Amino acid sequence: TAPGIPENGHYYPIKAGDRLPAIVKAYNDQGVKVTMAQVLKANPGLDPNKLYVGKKIFIPDPAAK
Repeated sequence: TAPGIPENGHYYPIKAGDRLPAIVKAYNDQGVKVTMAQVLKANPGLDPNKLYVGKKIFIPDPAAK
């Protein structure tokens, strides 16, 4: 893995209507305690205001070992 990107996590394919805060909340609701800042750090260049359907983003799972 690239430096600074956690090895543990999930790839999430963007769907129509997705917003980054809602994605982060959904993962938190499932027990993956991740923040928006962690998601943005794990996806360099990701613009949370321009999510493209089909693009996969990495959701780090800080608790997973």
